[in-house]
Amino acid sequence: MLKRSVLALSALLLAGSVHGQPTLCDKSALCIGLVSVHEFEEAQDGPREDALNSGNYFIEPAGVDVANAAGKTGFGGTTNAVSFSGVSTNYVKFRFTGGFGDGRYTIAMWVYPTTAGSTGQIQALYANDSPNQRAGMIYLENVSGSLVPKFQVYQIDDTQKIVAWGSGITTNAWHLVVVEVQTNTFSASDGKIYISVDGGATVSTSLSNFVRGAQYECDLGRRPYSGDEKPYAGRIDQLAQWLRVLSAAEITLFYNGGSGQTFPFVTN
Repeated sequence: MLKRSVLALSALLLAGSVHGQPTLCDKSALCIGLVSVHEFEEAQDGPREDALNSGNYFIEPAGVDVANAAGKTGFGGTTNAVSFSGVSTNYVKFRFTGGFGDGRYTIAMWVYPTTAGSTGQIQALYANDSPNQRAGMIYLENVSGSLVPKFQVYQIDDTQKIVAWGSGITTNAWHLVVVEVQTNTFSASDGKIYISVDGGATVSTSLSNFVRGAQYECDLGRRPYSGDEKPYAGRIDQLAQWLRVLSAAEITLFYNGGSGQTFPFVTN
């Protein structure tokens, strides 16, 4: 079925969940359903590989040079983050997915915005949305001077659904943004999308139809549409994806009082 999540299916196959490929993560509830976790520890340009060793990675397209900076969490004794300059040509691309789409999944990332931008400005964190094929986007929006995390999806009837965090976040500080999609394969009207920031209780928006995927690959640090990329200025660290919805207790565990968790998440 075309409405099914390309993100979920491709990540599932690549992470070895179907074929039984062993991973380094097996001593925590946070390991259950985990299909990728990018710590961005690479000190050189090139692929930003999945710490699960699944063959899943972000790449810098030809001519793009994305910097590293001090990160939030560490793996292997380092604490790098990927750092974006806020221009449309500064981004990395997640090659193995065409979009967020339908299903049940969670996407979490630590973000460190360096500017709030101007009123109404949107900074795309992780997206495959475009005017020609509307789809998913995790972003920050300047709402009357306050930088508000939001999550947008489009349903298969082309209606937009947005869930917004209830308050703004500060610049030049680390924040945990968690978004979730929960839809029912057999019912179009009982799904929800969720957002949680800094370990807070999730805020939800109800769906009235299935969530639509898209054919475009996802970009990190901008929206993949020429001329209206909505680039992000700041850092991103430890982008993790699960093929399930995390519970409130698990989000709290992942946030860990603001300290985060170090992969492979041995804390139960």
